[in-house]
Amino acid sequence: MSDAYQKILEMYESFLGQQKKVADYIMNNIDDAIYFPISRLVQVVEVSPATIVRFAQHLGYQGFNEFRDSLFEYYRDRLSPDNRMKHSIEAMDHGNSIYAKVTNKEIIYLEKSIFTIDESIFCNAVDTINNCRNLYIFAIGANEHLGCYLKFKLRRLKIKCHLFSNSGREMLEDLLLIWKEKL
Repeated sequence: MSDAYQKILEMYESFLGQQKKVADYIMNNIDDAIYFPISRLVQVVEVSPATIVRFAQHLGYQGFNEFRDSLFEYYRDRLSPDNRMKHSIEAMDHGNSIYAKVTNKEIIYLEKSIFTIDESIFCNAVDTINNCRNLYIFAIGANEHLGCYLKFKLRRLKIKCHLFSNSGREMLEDLLLIWKEKL
């Protein structure tokens, strides 16, 4: 049986209106969709439970749970951060400079960002950061090092920054301390 994501791509044109809506959401939000029960998917996509079940059956699954399990396997095997890195490294030709290949790939991503980032939104973000008295950066997991780097760079511009790299109760305790300092 081929994986669920590949089936969605192969059968996309055969979906009816609401089923395409489900397919679009899953393809654009797979990181979330693999964990959603059907009730949550119904809520975010704004379709009926029957539409989601018919969508899964159209792909050849007994029902939604079987489809979601297959989608999760696809994600785990191909899209999790560690597997994406592993596949990227395996795909490289190790004959010459790996550093040059990785750097060139990042340059391509940066060049593509020129066309995908809205200039007015970017300028608005810069103005907002520039005009704030305190900046709170929330960066957990794999993004924590980017948050540290942003904090480092902004502090050089004399912007007061606070980095939150915790979540849950630990983050709440940090926020309470900030709130008490303001009183």
